[in-house]
Amino acid sequence: MVWEDFIEAKRCAMIESMIFKRRCKKRMIDRNVQSKTRLIDGLQNR
Repeated sequence: MVWEDFIEAKRCAMIESMIFKRRCKKRMIDRNVQSKTRLIDGLQNR
């Protein structure tokens, strides 16, 4: 029983970390896109 709880908790932690990594990756991509659009806007405004 305790061992199964441990495995379940470990699996939940793995899934959460996967979701967290995906969220971080999405945030990084969003930040890159924002910086690129800002760079393009800066070039166009010249």
